Amino acid sequence: MPENPASYRVVRKKSYLFNKAVELPNVDADRRLLRPAMLEALLEHQPLSRSEFVERIPHYLRQATDVYEAQRFLDRVLALIDGTEAEANDAAFESELA
Repeated sequence: MPENPASYRVVRKKSYLFNKAVELPNVDADRRLLRPAMLEALLEHQPLSRSEFVERIPHYLRQATDVYEAQRFLDRVLALIDGTEAEANDAAFESELA
């Protein structure tokens, strides 16, 4: 678990909401960007850029991820981890779920 448990919970909640918001119907659950194993790795290693993602996330997890979903949504997931999704954007983010 990261040093800051509150941060961990926030990232986990936002990642869950994001995962539900961007669910692509043609992507198998075991190839989703935010499948449970990948989500745990993201929360443990907390990459903040694409290069850190490649360096920190195990190859077998990256290899098993749907390419289209990763290309389309990885930057936004990394922004959630980095905290650059400011609270001011939370309402807009959650409104996408409606």
